[in-house]
Amino acid sequence: MSTALKQNTARQLPTRRRHLALKRIFDTTLVLASAPITLPAATLTAVMVRWNMGSPVLFRQQRVGLDEQTFELLKFRSMLPEKDTEGNSLSEGERITTFGRLLRSSSMDELPQLLNVLRGEMSLVGPRPLLLNYLPYYRSAERARHSVRPGITGAAQVNGRNNLDWEGRLLLDAHYAQTAGLGQDLKILWQTFTSVLRSEGTVADSWEHFEDFDDYRSYPVTDTHALRRFEPRDVDTLAGWLQHTKVPAAMRLSDTTTVGIGDWLRDNRQDPDCRTLAVYDHQARVLRGITGYHTPTPGSLPQIFLLPEAGQEDPNLADTILGLLLKYLRKQENSTGATAEVDGTRRGSTGRREAAELYRRHGFQPAGEDPADVERWEIRW
Repeated sequence: MSTALKQNTARQLPTRRRHLALKRIFDTTLVLASAPITLPAATLTAVMVRWNMGSPVLFRQQRVGLDEQTFELLKFRSMLPEKDTEGNSLSEGERITTFGRLLRSSSMDELPQLLNVLRGEMSLVGPRPLLLNYLPYYRSAERARHSVRPGITGAAQVNGRNNLDWEGRLLLDAHYAQTAGLGQDLKILWQTFTSVLRSEGTVADSWEHFEDFDDYRSYPVTDTHALRRFEPRDVDTLAGWLQHTKVPAAMRLSDTTTVGIGDWLRDNRQDPDCRTLAVYDHQARVLRGITGYHTPTPGSLPQIFLLPEAGQEDPNLADTILGLLLKYLRKQENSTGATAEVDGTRRGSTGRREAAELYRRHGFQPAGEDPADVERWEIRW
């Protein structure tokens, strides 16, 4: 257990013990009372998993629980093995079946966690239990989420979970851990029940899943801005920016990006030669730009792109975005440099000059033009 969590626990020990004891009684009573419904549903689901995907029926994984102690989380398996019967590796998209998507969208895959609740490892309501390798990346205040048992559902799950970033989710978790009562638990359970009936807030496809927390916290940051993965919730913002008259022509995305952005994002996530990142103000927690790269041919340098927030008046924003992207690229395995393109059809235009000066300030050198009159820039390290 972390020092901060120990100190917080010691100060509130009597109240905490009483609250945890009441929640334990509450959880056990509800689980046993609902058994005539949940037990047949779980049995039928187990049979269907065995029929559709074979053994094992259960997915087991070590997670962080109360006071940062580990326990074995249970779920119904919703994905095929990592390799097929011939030993070929399968992508996450190939491993998730139609039946697996149905399990996830209905939340039936979570039913075995009722056993975790009966064993005292989890609660019906609480912060979702996360992976062990996330522990080094929590900030001190975020560790308060581990002062209560993790839950099958929680405050973050009923408050726009797929529209929240990691900071937002962890903030809700910590606030719940410090203020929760049985009344709030009943409210969250009711909201969860109605959301499940409407199939809201669930993510079935692997490409839509949240980015791993350790990856999220490993991106370069400045005093004001940071990188993160471009998420589905960013699509509407990007679509609006692409229609803005102030988007510089010299810093454009490819034509395929402007048509069917949702489909483009799915394909981009599944392409190992592409990476699209969001640049956000980590104080205001708002999107300020889009950046990323793709590798045109095997072994070639990645070609980068930048798109600062449309209409943004910050004169240093483009420099900030490019600086963060270059720091990110330098950390990648076998990375040796990058290229950029500037539209050369408008020679002497303000946008073209600004783009060229931007790349020059960050160490890029001119690398010629192609037949389409696109000026190329290159940097190596």
